[in-house]
Amino acid sequence: MHSFQFYQATLDSLRATIAIIDRLGVILFVNRSWREFAMANGASPEQVSEGCNYFAVCEKSAADGCAEARFFAEQALKMVDGEIEEFTLEYPCHAPDRQRWFQVRVTRLQYDRSGRIVIAHEDLTLIKRAEQELKKREVLLDQIVNISPNLVFVKDAAGRYLLANHASAAMYGRSPKEMIGRTDDELVSSSQFPTEDAKSFHQADKAVFTTREAMVIDEQSFTDHRGIQRWFRTVRAPIFIDGEVRYLAGIANDITRNREQEQAVRNAQLRLQTILNTLNHEITLFDKEARVVWANDRACQQAGRSLAESVGQPCGRFYCRICHDGGDCPVRTVLATVKRHQRTLTTTTGATLALSANPVIDENQELVGAVLVVEDVTERLSLEQQLRQAQKLESLGTLAGGIAHDFNNILTAILGFTELCLDRSATDPVMKEDLEEVYRASLRARELVEQILTFSRRNEEETKPLDIALLIKEATKLLRATLPSTIEIKSRFSREVGMVRADPSRIHQILMNLCTNAAHAMRESGGVLSLSLSSTEIVDPDRLALPFLIAGRTYARLEVSDTGCGMDPEMIPLIFDPYFTTKEKGEGTGLGLAVVHGIVRDYNGAITVDSIPGKGSSFVVYLPLHRDEKQVSETQRTETVQHGHGESLLVVDDEPGITRFYQKVLARAGYRVSTENDSRQALEIIRSRQQPIDLLISDMTMPGLTGERLAQQARQAVPDLPVILISGNRPGLPESLAGYEAIESLAKPIDRDRLLATIRKLLGGDVSSRE
Repeated sequence: MHSFQFYQATLDSLRATIAIIDRLGVILFVNRSWREFAMANGASPEQVSEGCNYFAVCEKSAADGCAEARFFAEQALKMVDGEIEEFTLEYPCHAPDRQRWFQVRVTRLQYDRSGRIVIAHEDLTLIKRAEQELKKREVLLDQIVNISPNLVFVKDAAGRYLLANHASAAMYGRSPKEMIGRTDDELVSSSQFPTEDAKSFHQADKAVFTTREAMVIDEQSFTDHRGIQRWFRTVRAPIFIDGEVRYLAGIANDITRNREQEQAVRNAQLRLQTILNTLNHEITLFDKEARVVWANDRACQQAGRSLAESVGQPCGRFYCRICHDGGDCPVRTVLATVKRHQRTLTTTTGATLALSANPVIDENQELVGAVLVVEDVTERLSLEQQLRQAQKLESLGTLAGGIAHDFNNILTAILGFTELCLDRSATDPVMKEDLEEVYRASLRARELVEQILTFSRRNEEETKPLDIALLIKEATKLLRATLPSTIEIKSRFSREVGMVRADPSRIHQILMNLCTNAAHAMRESGGVLSLSLSSTEIVDPDRLALPFLIAGRTYARLEVSDTGCGMDPEMIPLIFDPYFTTKEKGEGTGLGLAVVHGIVRDYNGAITVDSIPGKGSSFVVYLPLHRDEKQVSETQRTETVQHGHGESLLVVDDEPGITRFYQKVLARAGYRVSTENDSRQALEIIRSRQQPIDLLISDMTMPGLTGERLAQQARQAVPDLPVILISGNRPGLPESLAGYEAIESLAKPIDRDRLLATIRKLLGGDVSSRE
């Protein structure tokens, strides 16, 4: 079995890329992974296969500026000269679609006097990602520890604090940093606390280190820095490192108010260190009878046997979790078919394993055994599932952005021409009143478009003080027209609720989503939709199960109730999860309540649910009030028009209706206006300088040449040309234009006054045309 074919088959089964070279750098042998990796990364086989000079490849890469290749070549020459025995190097090798890291380990071939070298490249991507995830978890752990009201601490064997959260440090009147490295004796003596407390702590700590077991003390007294005696239920547990008790972790729960009440403190914190094999795979060699000939440490560990105990064991007994859980034995399949066999299976424990079994062929092309490589891919599959879910949300956002862009183009024309008509309706009060209703409705439509944009971007909202009672009343009027006549709406709004700092469209979104959800619950037989709005002061958030609210603060309380079908208790914790829905396929996505929950949390509020099957459901939203704020009117149309002084403007938009609106508005405001519906033609006009242009106004999304590219190329032709970019679905300047001066961004639909104010801001006072 220990023949060249056995070693070749074993090396071919490894995921690591392995090559053997002589002292001159000539490649003598490469395994299958080496060839596959070279082909996958665009290297031709003749450059990295047997007979090629690997040192030459490295020297060429070093000459091209690759620092890793230069280091590799230098160290390899030192190894050939006998200066070093081995070296390792970690290096990045990022693909266009993902980031990857590798480690190369170079060693002398044992028992070889000719100076041959073994080069093994191992993919460290999963390990690197695991390290990154570990760092994130450490940050998360620190945050969790410090927001805990319990005392949390970690000590070493000498009783010195290695970790103490804010609650623990506050007992001594110190900061967490001041606790580190000090013992209870030192803290108590320096603060003149009762020494009995320190002795009690020391005895309990010592007992844990001595017995190597956790200790629970139901009642332990402690006098804090203010001289107040408090009682705690403490749990101390040893932390084992390499089988030895190195540290002690403790959690103390304050039971002063009710000493007889026991608080279960189950948060045990362990620092885990797992020593893995260089290759995180199980590798086992079998003979023709499917008996174990050799197994690596990882495989033995999974089997619960040592190597000596494993040799001679049949495959079914050694790999019972594969043979029993996966049906056909992959080793026996390979031995029967003499072909490579790969598949994945899920064990009874829920782990997903990738199996790769390969036949071992001798020099006579006869089967002498099989090699099985097992990889646990559970985590990778979980990450792929998370990626698919993220892509699903991204697709929704892309669709929403496209719809919003087209709708905003329509609203721009409606708002713009309505403003023009309002200017001409001063002598006709009836017509002016009707036009103002159109104008206000258009503004509401603009706000509703923001609901569509919720999933296309995390936009930077311009929150402002709003009279929430007035806003809810207006939204209720719109609501009556959208619900079926079988649903009766009852509303009860307090007169003086107060001001809420929020975005109006977000408040609309909360109400519409909750009411739509209630209407769906009553779609079969109708019912009553009840709305109430009032202000309330939160005295005890914990008693109301509202931990996110602040005691003593006043909140707006919006309640939406229905007399529909209600929900089972086990469903209530799930309703705010994205894509969870009780609707039939095609009736909804389940995103409505998730959106509401996200908006409420963004505004530092809370939402509660109460539901009885067959009786109905009630949703209560709490939003913090700002009584010292003054309302900013959303629908008030200012009359101040900032006129131009004959400056020349070029307006570019692929929608003719929008350019006609700009032509009329800007001309009446005292500007000379040129319009263009083809962005490429507009660029030619700018470059040709056949006519003076003092400012460019362009849509962002256009065929042929986008507004972003048009602005970039226009500024190349005329460096100081002011530019206004108008977007229907992506507010703010693109990152590529962030460093430019005299460039502004506006969001569609835009009213006249804001546009004219922005133009004057960029042009300033009188300007001369740019020649």
